[in-house]
Amino acid sequence: MSSFTFKKTGHLGIITYERPPVNAFIYNTYKECGELFLSIQNMDDIYCVLLRAEGKWFTPGNDVNDFEAFSDTQKAKDYQKMVAWCFSKIYECDVPIVCAVQGYSLGAGLCIASCCDIIVASEDAKFGIPEITAGIIGATGWASIMVPEKMRRYLALTGKHMSAEEMHQLGAVLKVVSREKLDEVAMETVNEVMMQGPMALRGLKKAMRTNDDLRLVEKYMEEAKYTLEYAKTADFKETIKAFQEKRKPVWKNK
Repeated sequence: MSSFTFKKTGHLGIITYERPPVNAFIYNTYKECGELFLSIQNMDDIYCVLLRAEGKWFTPGNDVNDFEAFSDTQKAKDYQKMVAWCFSKIYECDVPIVCAVQGYSLGAGLCIASCCDIIVASEDAKFGIPEITAGIIGATGWASIMVPEKMRRYLALTGKHMSAEEMHQLGAVLKVVSREKLDEVAMETVNEVMMQGPMALRGLKKAMRTNDDLRLVEKYMEEAKYTLEYAKTADFKETIKAFQEKRKPVWKNK
């Protein structure tokens, strides 16, 4: 059963993500998400996309149980390639994407939101790159299109979260609203975008993406190779175990 539903309303495509209990991502979820955005790329009758999620959180990122597979180098490489492919299909989609975020948008969640064009968030939304707390090295490249460089480094090196209001002050989030009004305000933003010509919107997205030249997939894969090296260490196994047991890791630097 798919974790994504896609609904057409006129020229709007509404994508809803729901994978109880917390909307964590796994390998197959990335595959579903990437395939969905790839199909939308070829839908000439879709002028804008609203990406949203059901439940308490948008997504806290990867299901930590998947990280145990990183002890197998080939499986880890396949996983990383799928994640990068998924993100690239969202980022490279020529259709404008408005993202509605509630609760946690962490790690992969932050990356997915960053691949969208406009973000509207609820007051309880939290953004962050907590990968390092679970022994994973990555996700910072995608954060570079959301927050200033020094803030990106702080988030990545500490694993700390930022509130929706803090992200709004940095210009990453367009509006911060109550949870009850999130869908309504997201739709208002969609309607603003759809007042423009669909061909012009697609052309503008292509131009902006070309001009940005951020090499985001390459940046992700560069970080990912250090995760593969780290996964060979005792500290990596301790980090994963401590994360699952919700305790502070005891590192031995080996």
